[in-house]
Amino acid sequence: MVETGTRAMNDKIKEYAKKYVDGQVVTILPVINEKMAVVNRQYRKTTGSWMYELPSGKIEPNESPRRAALRELEEETGYSAGRMKLLFSAYLVSGINTRKSYFYLATNLKKGTPMREPDELIKTKAMPLGRLFGMVKKGTIADSKSVAGILYYKSFVQGRPNKSA
Repeated sequence: MVETGTRAMNDKIKEYAKKYVDGQVVTILPVINEKMAVVNRQYRKTTGSWMYELPSGKIEPNESPRRAALRELEEETGYSAGRMKLLFSAYLVSGINTRKSYFYLATNLKKGTPMREPDELIKTKAMPLGRLFGMVKKGTIADSKSVAGILYYKSFVQGRPNKSA
């Protein structure tokens, strides 16, 4: 009896992990004219607070990371990207799950209308890149994938030749 209950619980944990913890995601840094970035301020039930984040989302089955990045950018922010460049990929918390994120730089942006999920509470705004860097330094941006994407851009892309996506 205990073994059956344990097996059922393990199956539920595996199902939850497959849906919410494991898998692949994309994170996008949308940059306007090399000076401004588009960010989301999103209410997260898990933290019980509003978080500043880069647009991101899950890669659907049979969807390429690039296609997911284009889709998520448009769904969350309303912006479409004329160019989408893969910057790097990384496991987000390799010690406890297999979730991997592909980090993209989106440029040549065109503003449109977001197509958000009904349960997503998101406010999108453009802000100077310098302000984003300061928000990371102060801890105002505390989402790990957003911090990684912003600092990667600052360290390896911004101000370097041939950086455009």
